[in-house]
Amino acid sequence: MRFVGFSEGAATDTASMLALRVRTHLCRIVGHATPITYQALAKALGLAPPNTILQLTVAMECLIEDDAAVEFYRATIKTVEADA
Repeated sequence: MRFVGFSEGAATDTASMLALRVRTHLCRIVGHATPITYQALAKALGLAPPNTILQLTVAMECLIEDDAAVEFYRATIKTVEADA
């Protein structure tokens, strides 16, 4: 996904920085066991319109990709260790 007015690298960097903030906030509130809306998350992170939902969606997609890459890496390591 590409933000209008940004180069792809700048958009990726912005999403990655926001993703880190999202992960940090979610890790802080995980023990509360209460759901959070995109609006509440945007407010907690100090995001202002326009496009706050889009910004959070892209950041969360980054987190999903990162988590999937970690799981793939772990599975690859286990396979290599099992073959050794």
